[in-house]
Amino acid sequence: MSGKNNKIPFPWATIPCDDTNVVFSPVTAWMPCGDFDEARVSFEIAGETNADFRVKAVLQFADYPDQGSKPQTVVSATENGNGIKYPGQWYTISANSDANQIMRLALEANRNTGSGYCSARISGVLELKQT
Repeated sequence: MSGKNNKIPFPWATIPCDDTNVVFSPVTAWMPCGDFDEARVSFEIAGETNADFRVKAVLQFADYPDQGSKPQTVVSATENGNGIKYPGQWYTISANSDANQIMRLALEANRNTGSGYCSARISGVLELKQT
């Protein structure tokens, strides 16, 4: 199947961060990764509680039955500030999936500087393309 595109929305969620440590928050269910070649993400940030809040989208990979932690692939620029973050480049999945069977989208958030808890509400769309 050539040229197949899927758009998978993820609903509004409060994404936390604490100090400069990265907090990993899955926003989609696990899905097969062998069917798609490229991915990109667009999302909206609202209600940011601190200007130091930073977030980026990543794909996490796994294979079953072992389901161990696997490398992640970044699929968006690091963003901050309320508003819509439009998708940038397409990121290659096949080169980064390391023959894993499943993937899910997550948001990684942290503070750029400073300390203490902060958060933002985020919603968006994962786009997957089969070339």
